[in-house]
Amino acid sequence: IGDNDFAQAIIAIRNARAYSSNPLLLKMEYRCRMSLRDTVGAMSMVDTICMMLPSKLMPKHILMNYYSQKSNKSTALRYAHDILSTGEKVKSEQSSLIITKAQEYIRENEK
Repeated sequence: IGDNDFAQAIIAIRNARAYSSNPLLLKMEYRCRMSLRDTVGAMSMVDTICMMLPSKLMPKHILMNYYSQKSNKSTALRYAHDILSTGEKVKSEQSSLIITKAQEYIRENEK
């Protein structure tokens, strides 16, 4: 799949978003933007997903990692704390791992 295909997909997704607020459309646009190496645009999609689905841990985890990699500790810590305050709504291996990673990040970076 070429970059032009992802760019065309983003246009189609944006058109669909004019008629639907389904978060899956944002997830699809996130994936397209990541494929185009547009991390800033992709993280904007994840941030919107966080606002739409505040009980979901994965988007917060993605943003925590992103800001950690960008050496923006304060924002990464904010997302780590948000993960802990959200907690597990449904017990799963994935959610437990995300919470553990957030706890580790806080322990290693908070002063």
